[in-house]
Amino acid sequence: MFCSIFITNMCTYAYVLILLLY
Repeated sequence: MFCSIFITNMCTYAYVLILLLY
């Protein structure tokens, strides 16, 4: 992962959005 441990939730949410967009 390219994200920090402190923002894992934000990264997971962003990753899901990317999957939905593509």
